[in-house]
Amino acid sequence: LYNTKLGDSVLSFVQPSLFPDKVQSLTTALNLSQQVLLEVNALDQFFAEQLVAADLSGLKKGFLVLGADFDLDKVKPFILGTSVENYKVVDTQIASLREVLAETKAEEDGSLRVQIDHSFQVKGVGTVALAVVLSGTVEKYQKLTVNPGGQIVQVKSLQVHDVDVDSAVAGLRVGLCIKDAKPEDLPRGIILSADELPTTDYLKAKLHLTKYHKKNLFAGEHYMLNTHLNYVPCIIVAGDCVPGKNCDVEIQLEKPIVESDANMLLMNPGGTIPRVFASVKL
Repeated sequence: LYNTKLGDSVLSFVQPSLFPDKVQSLTTALNLSQQVLLEVNALDQFFAEQLVAADLSGLKKGFLVLGADFDLDKVKPFILGTSVENYKVVDTQIASLREVLAETKAEEDGSLRVQIDHSFQVKGVGTVALAVVLSGTVEKYQKLTVNPGGQIVQVKSLQVHDVDVDSAVAGLRVGLCIKDAKPEDLPRGIILSADELPTTDYLKAKLHLTKYHKKNLFAGEHYMLNTHLNYVPCIIVAGDCVPGKNCDVEIQLEKPIVESDANMLLMNPGGTIPRVFASVKL
């Protein structure tokens, strides 16, 4: 994670440092982000996997940084028909790139959703959770619900980049001092909200299988479902699909997840590239 401030804008960058060895590093970075910054230095299988994951993630806004040996005409055949096709091409110079990024604004509409990625105990302070505000506004002293689980907690204090604040809007990475919870109550992937959210361990959903997947998808196959920093083993109970198509599927999960409007990702971390190969939406 890298953070920088330019004018009134605070920018947080998440780099998938363990990719390509671990594809979960890539999907975790996408889970933490609202926009994509995709650099093109090679047109290889790992660029293809990043392209597929970005497209399936549902993140429509982003930027394309072209390496020294690439121009848009060279890259365009590969990104045609994906969300990356609509990304803005930006300069590789860091100073001008920061200025362009600082002009972007997060979408603040929607009910409060705070996605936790770390929690720990601080002596003399209590339980601290690091998180991203996905939507809405979180406020100091606000009572929130832990999802899944339904536990009620309170925000004792709130920080953005080590500065105490009274509230934080969507797009900001925050530190929350939480009352009435221990770190083990707030593992990675927990969603805090104003009211309890519906959860489920059985999905009846729409699945889009990328055209770059090398085989059909069949009922009875075991995969991993990624949503809000959670990686949940699952089995396709019903619904077959061919690459490039949308299909109705039923998926049994090993544990409950929060029902979400966001795209979930179906993946096989130990499989062939692309290891992320389908989006799942309720």
